[in-house]
Amino acid sequence: MKRPITNLVAGCLVFFALQLAAQPTFTVSPQTITANQGDNITVNVTVSNFTNILSFQYSMNWPSAVLQFVPPVGSVTNQLPGFTAANFNSGNGFLAVSWFDPDVVGVSLPNGTVLYSLTFQVLSTAPATISFSGSPTVIEVVNSQGNILTPIFQSASVNGGNTGGGGGGV
Repeated sequence: MKRPITNLVAGCLVFFALQLAAQPTFTVSPQTITANQGDNITVNVTVSNFTNILSFQYSMNWPSAVLQFVPPVGSVTNQLPGFTAANFNSGNGFLAVSWFDPDVVGVSLPNGTVLYSLTFQVLSTAPATISFSGSPTVIEVVNSQGNILTPIFQSASVNGGNTGGGGGGV
């Protein structure tokens, strides 16, 4: 080996690139919605790269003057043991979600799996974003090895709001 440092650096870059590529992604879909005042819209929260996940928690937020959540949470997947309506808490402009694998082994889901759906009544045609955040529930995703992951979140735009995305540091 003539260039051990170069090989070490290259190996580290590949390792970190693979770790980044494998981060779980939570997406609100459709990501762009156009609606009239008084309409009800339904969005799905889907996942990809959901591999050996032991637990997750986060919040979703939206402007309450523009969108009103219409309970209950719908289409809750039966592919996560113990994931039911009891895993959700909603308030004015937010939904808190948490889940822990009761078997403590971690669960993998196929890309595109719908975790749940949300219905909103459109109160105004002002631009709005349905986004993921750490308020009021802190963002945390843990895999079966006990590692805290940095998820990727993809928001939805209603009537021209920001679709933004990014990691779990929101």
